[in-house]
Order: sequence, then structure tokens, then C-alpha cells
Amino acid sequence: MASLIELDRENGKFQVDGNVSDKQFYNDTRFQTLILVNCFTIGQSSFGRCINLTSITLPQELLMVGARAFSDCYKLAHIVIPDLVKSIENESFIYCSSLATVQLPTNLVSIGKNAFRSCFRLHSINLPDSIQSIGTSAFSGCNSLMINKNLPNNLEILSAGTFSNCFLLERVKIPDKIKKLDNYLFNTWKNLTEVEFGPDITEIGIYCFTDCKKLTRISNLPSVVKIGDHAFENCEELLFFNFSNEIKYIGSAAFKNCLSFVCVKFWDSGSLIRFEEYYPINLSQLTEIKSSSFQNIGRKFIHESYLDYYYIYHYYFRYYYNNYDYSNVYGYEIYIRSNVFILSEKCNSIGDYAFCGAYLFPEFNFSNSITQIGKYAFFNRTVFKFGTLPKSLKIIDENAFNGFYIWSSYRHYTYFGNLVIPSGAEKIHKNAFSYNDFINVTILDSVNSIGEAAFEFCIFNRDVYLSSLTSISKKCFYMTFFWKLLVLPDNLLVIEEMAFMHSVIDSIKLSKKLQVIGKKAFYMDVNTSNYHMWDSPPFLTEIVFPESLYLIDDYAFYDNYMLQKITFLGNNITLGYASFTNVGNRRVNSWIFRSFDYKDAVCNIKMENQNSGDIIFGNNAFSYAIINFTTDVNVNTIEKYCFYNASIFNFHLNQHCHYIKDNAFSLVYFWGSLKSIRFPDNLSTELGKSIFAYSNIENFYTFAFINIVPGMFSNSKIEDLLRNPYLKSVGNYSFFNCSELREIDLGDQLETIGNYAFSQCQKLETVTIPPTCYSIGENAFSQCPMLNITTVPQRLGEIKYQTFANCISIKSINLWYIRKINSLAFDSCIKLESIVIPDECGEVLQYSFSNCISLCSVIVGTFCKVHDNVFTNCFNLSFVYFKNNVIINDFAFKNCENITAIAICDSITINPYAFNSSLNSSLHLLYLGARKNVAINLARFVKNVTVSQAYHGKSFFNFIVNKISTEEMHQLMNDYNCGEYIEFEDIYLPPTPADPTIYRPYFNKNVLFFSFLPKL
Repeated sequence: MASLIELDRENGKFQVDGNVSDKQFYNDTRFQTLILVNCFTIGQSSFGRCINLTSITLPQELLMVGARAFSDCYKLAHIVIPDLVKSIENESFIYCSSLATVQLPTNLVSIGKNAFRSCFRLHSINLPDSIQSIGTSAFSGCNSLMINKNLPNNLEILSAGTFSNCFLLERVKIPDKIKKLDNYLFNTWKNLTEVEFGPDITEIGIYCFTDCKKLTRISNLPSVVKIGDHAFENCEELLFFNFSNEIKYIGSAAFKNCLSFVCVKFWDSGSLIRFEEYYPINLSQLTEIKSSSFQNIGRKFIHESYLDYYYIYHYYFRYYYNNYDYSNVYGYEIYIRSNVFILSEKCNSIGDYAFCGAYLFPEFNFSNSITQIGKYAFFNRTVFKFGTLPKSLKIIDENAFNGFYIWSSYRHYTYFGNLVIPSGAEKIHKNAFSYNDFINVTILDSVNSIGEAAFEFCIFNRDVYLSSLTSISKKCFYMTFFWKLLVLPDNLLVIEEMAFMHSVIDSIKLSKKLQVIGKKAFYMDVNTSNYHMWDSPPFLTEIVFPESLYLIDDYAFYDNYMLQKITFLGNNITLGYASFTNVGNRRVNSWIFRSFDYKDAVCNIKMENQNSGDIIFGNNAFSYAIINFTTDVNVNTIEKYCFYNASIFNFHLNQHCHYIKDNAFSLVYFWGSLKSIRFPDNLSTELGKSIFAYSNIENFYTFAFINIVPGMFSNSKIEDLLRNPYLKSVGNYSFFNCSELREIDLGDQLETIGNYAFSQCQKLETVTIPPTCYSIGENAFSQCPMLNITTVPQRLGEIKYQTFANCISIKSINLWYIRKINSLAFDSCIKLESIVIPDECGEVLQYSFSNCISLCSVIVGTFCKVHDNVFTNCFNLSFVYFKNNVIINDFAFKNCENITAIAICDSITINPYAFNSSLNSSLHLLYLGARKNVAINLARFVKNVTVSQAYHGKSFFNFIVNKISTEEMHQLMNDYNCGEYIEFEDIYLPPTPADPTIYRPYFNKNVLFFSFLPKL
């Protein structure tokens, strides 16, 4: 064990004498400067974590430095290792983050693993020629390291990760004795530009050159046999690699993202563009192409400076496929050389992402032994043409040939040529051939399943033969272009959802066995689709649905606005939600369209089978469509909003219809004579709400046993309704805002009229309501300014809320046996002159007759309670007659300032403010009751009314009392401090619009007239 001698304790200077044992000075923070003497060995971790140590002097006689001897000496900056040391052990200087320079022994043989790992400031080192091996990750993470000369010639072993993450190294020559470049050896050399290989290297390990982003050249490339996984991944500037015929293994992602990799040279010489053989890829010994092996190689070719060339090459294949003269395209001559890619006949599979995103060559020919093409194998690639798929092929995995990138960035497709799916293949997986341009496509009998979106965004220039498929999968042909007749296979049973969504189809022939067309199967939306790419794209104009078909699901033919003929052969079919929305609607402004005869553009619909069946037109099935039914509409059910906002030229419903649901024809524009609709008289149909709402229907005729359902004609243009003797009810909002309706006869058996039934019918003048009607709903006739109704049905028991509000043409109305008048029932009936509230009426609610400014006389029947504000603002009211047992609430006659006569009977209760801001100063009070109640009733009036009125500034009142004695009069005057009285033999009654005979017989001689000033 070495001894420690203090030389300058304050400055941390010490001398160590003798051999240093394991961990002798581990974690000693005293040391800043050390001088070792008489020392032959330094043990393991002997100076580890001496975190203040900045310099150390080693003796020339030193023979060995143990593992981790100076590990974690963060401040150690320089060290000279004596020449007698033959080996630097594992992790000797690991994490010496301040170590800048190291002088190695001239006879050094080996450097152990992690010896200088993460020495971030180590910037210069000379590796002596004597070194034979360098251990794993020996210099890993030395970000500032520069090797002053080539690697030693005697070096035989370069272990994994030796120089990984050494950012500043620019070039390296591999010594001749090296036979294998180990894993992670040079990965992340960000400045490495060139590597010169030794002659005997046969294997390159995994991640060997990963992320060497500036590596451009590999010279003296030997006959490499094996290239490990990710070996050259992300070498973005690597131009080429000599693929000799000795290579037997290329690992996964070996050349992934080698963006500058050149296999085909593309150049311009004057007017000449050539694709020439440059560096062929010879894989003739490989039995398998691993996943991502060549993903994105050569991708830098597709950048802005090459777009014009790419565009020309795109058109070369368009000419080639159609047998045109393609030697000259837009003034350029084009020549092609093939065989750039050499694939082994032994190769049986191409792995996932193998050539994904790669720019390789104009043609790719498959070997005859391939059985599987993996996921995304040729996704996003720029191979322009593929050869015939081999008969041995069994699996085409998802996105295998998807050319998505070209389409999304440059609006071009990737050309494939003729596609024949061989008989050995059983399934085509999801998105397998998306974004391709085909000449012909043939799928042989063995294929029983096509995956989702297998051919989306494709172009089919000629024939598509689908053999014996029984179903077409979801999004299988999404946004495809069919330039020829598409004949679906005879055995096809199901077209799944979105199968042909947004596709441009010239014409189509459906299978006779077809049973289901799925959701959005032929959905189109020209606002989001790419139809504008083509000068005159074909659109589907005619389709025949076979008898076997029983379901056309939601949105199936949505927005097929060019459809002109639809034929249904069967009578057992359901049309789903919005299944034919916008058919026939060629994007003409609806109001311009409706001002012309546009019948030539409509979609004609024929229903050949007129026998009773089970046909259902679903919700919104023909909404916004422009259609013409050329036969009777043989349908069982018309669902909600079925024809919403459609334009219909001909529609004749047959007797098989059982249900017409809510808003079925709302906002429909009926053409010509179709504005008069007649339902079959033997129709037994359940009608939904608002079926003709907002339509332009003018007349409706039927003798069927149906009722006017809620909202049936609301906001429509109906003018006439045939008198139906079987009509029982008119539902809520049935004729709401029917601005053209003038008169209506509701038959002999009507029982109910719903809320808002005729509200806002601006031209309605006459309504014939039979006496059988016992209920009229709220607002039933509100805001009908032309309506002049004179009586309510005798069975009616209640006038509901705002039933006749704002009916400004009503002058008088017979209320018969009404038992209750609800709030605002006759509000603002400004021409109403008189009203008699029958004895049967128990109460009149708030504002029932408010704002009836022409109202002159009111008679309130017995046992009636008049609520507050009932006659508010009836400015011209002059005469009021209260029969026995009437209760008048506060403010009942508010602002009725012209009342000149009030007649009262017995048991009248008048609340204090009943006539607030009312009564004329020359008011005549007429008492018409029995004499025994004179005092009581006059007392109530004086106490509850006159005092309040006097308080409000109206003091004098005139009372007319029938056959009252002088003594009784004096008693009244004494009780209420009245002034004087005068006896008359006769009396002149003030003029009133009410018939004077109502009360005149009660007045005989001995009528007493008096005035008084009540106390306040």
C-alpha cells in the first residue's frame, strides 16, 4: 500500500510513494495535484471519484493501470501514460469529462472497453501502430475527439461502439486486418464524410454507421457478405454502395433513409432526358429482403429541382399505357434502361417497409419464388412500373404497394401497369394497392377477400375483372377513377360501406345476386373530391338495382347529382338515411332552377314491381334531390324528411303506403299540376308531423280516414283543402303561417283543433267549425288578421291561451257555454265591440281582453271571477254589467278611463283597485239587485272603489238605485258622509253601445239620484 506525503496541503498537492492498492484513495477530495513515485501498479478504482484532481504525474517505471483507476475524475485535464504500460484497462478514464489530451504509450497493445467513454473534451489522441484491439465503446461519447492519423495498421479488433457519438471525426481508413466492423462502431459520427474499407471486411455490424449524416463515399468496398440491421440508417448523403454478388444478408433498415442513394441517374442534356443504369443493386444471393432495408433510399431525387422531369416522366407512362407515340413528350425525348435492380430467384419474401418511400428505378421485376410482400413494402415509393406478380405469391400485406406520397404532394399517381393477382393469393390486405394507375386489373378466383381501402385513390384505365368476389370491402375503391364500364362479379352479395366513395365511375353493372349496398358506398362530394383534375370526368348517370337487393344503406348514393335514371326491380328494399340526397341536383342555384323548366336534368325513378311489398324510403333518402317518378310510388313507409327540400315533378302514391313520417315532404317544391296532391281514398296511412311543412303545395284532396296531423301544412303555400267528412282532428301547427289559405271547411265530425293550428294565416277569412268540436288549442287562430269568426262551437268548454289573439277583424263572437277564458285569449282584437261572458264561465284569466281598444260594453255572467288586467287598456269601454256573485280582482279594468256606467247585482265583490286609472267623473252606478242588499252592495262599491278613486283624484259619483226609500238613503248618507240627494220621477240613462233593454225594465218611478263626497 502506498504512503501519502503532504507537499502543499492548502493547494491540494500530495506525493504518493509506492504501489497503489485497489480503492486506496477512492473518493478522496483532498487531491488537486498528485506526484507518484516508486509506483509499478495502480489498482482498481484507486483514484476513482477524486473529483478535485486536476493533474497527475505518473512514474516512468509504471507497468499497469487498473480498471476504473481514474474514473469520474471530473477535473482531470491532462495525462501522460508511461511507455511500459501495455494495456489500458476497462473504464480507466470513464467520465473524466475535463480530460482534453492523453499521451498513450508507444508500445500500447490494447485499450479496454469504455476506457475513455464520455470524455467529452478529449479532442486529440495518437493511436500507436502497436495497438491490436480496442474494446467496446472505448471512445464512445467523445464528442470533441479528432484522431490525428489513420487507425493503426496492426489493429485486428474494433469492438462494438468504439467510436460511437464521436461527432468531429471526418474520415477514417479501416486497417487491413479488420474483418468485421462491429456493432455501433461509428454511429452518430455527424461529420464523417468518407470511409476507406480494408480488403478483407466481410461483415458490417448493426448500427455500425447509423446517423453518419454527412457520409458520402465508401471506397475500396470489399465483397461484403453480411450487412447488419440499421448499419447505414440515416446516412442521408451516402451516394452509392457497391452491392456485389457475394451479399447474402442485408439486415432490417440497413439502408433506411439513405436519401441521396443513387441507383438510377436522371440527367438533362439539351432536350434529352435519360434514365440510365448507374449503380445496380445486386441481391442475387438473398433469400429475403428484410423490413425497411431500403426505406426512403434516393428520396432526395424527388425535390423541387426535379419536378418538371418527374411531370414529363409521368406523362411518358400515360402515353405508353394507351399505345401512343411516347418518343417525344412536350418536346423531350425519353429513353429507359431497366435491370437496375437484380433480385435473386431464391428470394421468397419482401419484408415490411422494405422499399417504402424509395426512389430506385423505373421498373421492378419480381422473382418467381416470392410468397409474401410485407406491410408498406413499396409504400410511398417512386418505382414507376412493376412487372408481373409471381404465381407463388400468397400474401400481399397492407399498404404493400401504396403510392400515397406522390399523390398527396404532387397530385400524380404512381404507375403500376397491368395487375394480375395470381391464383395462389388468398387475400389482398388493407390499402395494398392504393394510389396507383393501372392499365388492366384482374383478380383471379382464388382471392376470396379484398382488404379495406385496397384500391383507394387509383386509376383504372381499361378493364377491371374481379372474378368471383362475394363482397367488396370497406373503402376498397375509395376515390378511384373508372374510365370504362365496371362490371361487378355475378356472385357479389355485399358492397361494404364507402367501397366506391368519391369515385368517378363511367357506368356500372350490379350483380343480380347483390343484397346490400353499404353506408356511403357510392357517396360523392364534389367539393372535397379531386374531380377537377380531369377535363371531362365521367359520372354515373344510370343504375339498375336488382330484385335481390334489400338494403341501400345510409348516404349510399349521396350527392350523385348526375344520376338521371334509377330503376328498382324489386319490391322489398330499404333506402337508408340520405341514400339518394342531391340526385339530379346539378348544382344549379335552387331559385334560378325553380324559375325554369328543368325537367331534362332530373333523375327519373322507375319502380317496376307494383305488387305489395315492403319498400321503405329512409330518413332524408331523397332530400335536396330533383326527381321524377315515372311510375306509381309503391312504398310501404316514407320516413322522416325523406323528400326534404327536394324538387318533384311527378309523384303518385299507391294504396300500399302505411306510414308517412315527420317532415316527409317538408320544403318540397312541387312542379306543375303536382302542386295539387291527392292521396288514394282507400289509403290507410299513419301520418307524421309536418309532412308538407314549408312546401309549395296548393291543394290537398283525400277522402281517406286520416287526420290533419300536427304541422302538416305549416308554412306551406296551400290554398284549398277538400272538405273531408271523416276528419276528426287538426293537429298543432297544422296550417301555421299558411299565407295563401283563405277559407277552410273542417267537415261535420271534427273534435279538436291543436295549438297554433291556424296561427299567422294572414289571408284566412272564414273557418267553418262544426258543433262537434270540443277543444281549440292555444294560439289556434292567433294573428289571423282577416279572420271574422262570429261564434265558437257549442261544445267548446274553454278558450285557451291566445286562441284568438290579434284577430283584428273579429267584431263580436258568441261564446255559448264557455266555462273558462284563458290569458290573452282575445288580446289585441282591436275591432271587437262587445262581449257577453256566459253564466257558465267560472273565471276569466289575465289579459284575456286586453288592448281591445274598440270594446264598448261588457256583460259578466254569474259566479264569474274576473282576474287582474283582463280588460286592461280597453280605452273605449263605457258600460259594464256585473251579474250576481261576480268577483272583480285588482286592475281588472286598468286604464279603462271612459267607463260611464256600471250596473251591479247582488253579492258583488269588487277589489280596491279593480278600476285603477279608470272611471269617468260622471260615472253612473246602476244597482239592479234586490232591495235588501242595497246597502251592502253600495257599501262595497263605495268602500272598495270610490274611496280609492277619490284618492286618485276622481271625487264625484252618481248613483242610480231602484225603489229605495228616503230613510234608507239617509242612512247610507250618514254611513258614508254623502252630500245631498234629489228624487226623480224618471231618469235619463247615459248612452251606451249595449242594448238598453238589458237593464231598462228594472227602472220604474221613484228612482233616487244623489251625489256625495266620500271621506278619504
